[in-house]
Amino acid sequence: MVAARYANKPSRPLIARKFPESVIMTAGFDPARQLPRSGYRFYGGCILQCYEDGLALDQIPPLNVMCPKLFLPFQSMEIHETSWGFSDDAFAIRMDHLQEVDIIVDKEVVQWMRGNANPPPIDEAV
Repeated sequence: MVAARYANKPSRPLIARKFPESVIMTAGFDPARQLPRSGYRFYGGCILQCYEDGLALDQIPPLNVMCPKLFLPFQSMEIHETSWGFSDDAFAIRMDHLQEVDIIVDKEVVQWMRGNANPPPIDEAV
């Protein structure tokens, strides 16, 4: 679902970094119970690439063979704090065209994105 909407292979990133922390994608979120609505997928390590206009997510080789890289444009992205996740500093990246899918990242990833994009796509409050 996400790959069909946001699959892309942009040219050259401004910066790239491996994050051994996993990125978790959930199919929605129930704020009343603080639980995912219908499940999640756990991706054990990702390569994040920051571009002028967005963020690319790719799995670490060889796990990326059958998974296309995702390109998430900043203009379609919203980032919200969430208490769901494996840490107290979890954030949900939500895309305009896929509101039912949250990409859960930790605060370090959000700060990395803010520090490497110009202009930063994320408020200073995050």
